[in-house]
Amino acid sequence: IEVLQWNCRSLIKNMDAFKFLVHRTRCDIFALSETWLTSDKNISFHDFNIIRRDRGDGYGGVILGINKLHSFYRIDFPPMNGTEIVACHVTIQGKSFSVASVYIPPSTRLSRRDLAEICCAMPAPWLILGDFNAHGTAWGSPKDDNRATLIYDLCDYFNLTILNSGEATRIKPPDPPSMLDLSICSNSLSLDCTWNVIQDPHGSDHLPIKISVTNDSCQARQIDVAYDLTKHIDWGKYAELVSEGEQSVDVLPPQEEYQFLSGLIVESALKAQRRPVPGTSIRRRPPTLWWDEECTGAYRERSAAFKKYRKRGTRENYERYSSLDEIFKNLVKAKKRGYWRNFVNGLSRETSMRTLWTVGRRMRNAVSVNEDRESSPRWIFEFAKKVCPDSVQVQSNIRRYPPERNAMDSPFSMLEFSLALLSCNNSAPGMDRIKFNLLKSLPDVAKRRLLNLFNLFLESNTV
Repeated sequence: IEVLQWNCRSLIKNMDAFKFLVHRTRCDIFALSETWLTSDKNISFHDFNIIRRDRGDGYGGVILGINKLHSFYRIDFPPMNGTEIVACHVTIQGKSFSVASVYIPPSTRLSRRDLAEICCAMPAPWLILGDFNAHGTAWGSPKDDNRATLIYDLCDYFNLTILNSGEATRIKPPDPPSMLDLSICSNSLSLDCTWNVIQDPHGSDHLPIKISVTNDSCQARQIDVAYDLTKHIDWGKYAELVSEGEQSVDVLPPQEEYQFLSGLIVESALKAQRRPVPGTSIRRRPPTLWWDEECTGAYRERSAAFKKYRKRGTRENYERYSSLDEIFKNLVKAKKRGYWRNFVNGLSRETSMRTLWTVGRRMRNAVSVNEDRESSPRWIFEFAKKVCPDSVQVQSNIRRYPPERNAMDSPFSMLEFSLALLSCNNSAPGMDRIKFNLLKSLPDVAKRRLLNLFNLFLESNTV
């Protein structure tokens, strides 16, 4: 699980660089502070749900972005004394936790109660990310200020860990480097987290932070492949490898057994290839419509200049980085204008309205919906309570049959399973990206094991 944290100091100004950062890190969640947005400014990220809180004066502001593959619901906070926060409870690959994006301006009078309310409003475990504008020796500052004392007390009371390694997160000459951005998590999460600073401010004076949360229990033996494993495969060898691997494990809990089988299928398919697999990296689309190799080159040149400044620390090196940063921003603006001109010049009667609206929205960084409350099944139960409140008597004239007489409630048979596979094209319908031909060619013993798992999941309502 990849989490990106950043004080962006104007999301609109640094939007293109940030989209490339999200594209490069392949994050599941991002937490931004000092977005400098107002309620009339809509933003979009193609693969993310957005929850945000803006400040009326156009400064401050916080955002959480959650990849649309993951379910979440927003956690609401009462008005707090100057503390800006958005939070949600998210479930990723079977791992559930609360994540918050926080910004506390330097002028805010912070109290223990303000900090305690953050944890009290969210179900544990917690991942609290943001710019606290606090100086503490525990995260690399030369001395403790009043806020550091409050944060220490918060960590002691709620069993929290500060993930920071002591590395600077804000760089702005001639000011000395500082560590204002904190990543705080529950003790139960701390051993699963790896904390790293990305050495490129991407137009801000704060450095982005990447937090990797391992999830071995839910990621058993998953292999990332971009190659069609059914194209050049020895089907006989594949069946033998699956049979051998299947016999090596007897009894596992259902979900662990399913993960084991899916990993075994991909591993066996890789080993049964008649020719070397050319690569395992997924080709991803560019972060924006107008991004090209020239943009990537300018981005890398700017990043290299900042790393050189961090290594040598001279004023000339920082000015060189600032100059390349301005060149990069101007280049991206020019690419955007050029893409739009070419698109307009290429319009014809055959251009669909869908294409027009899609390109128009992406050019404006806007969507019709400004914010997402949740992406989880919870709303179904809330909706059902409104339609059928508990106070209303239920009258049912539906004739009920004993379960044993209803064929729809009976487990799937091997014949039904085989017919279903025969009717499928060679596509990959799920996140494991296992194509149907790999399932069709499984040995009978593995098919029966997989069918038993499907029936168990159906009986227990497990998705």
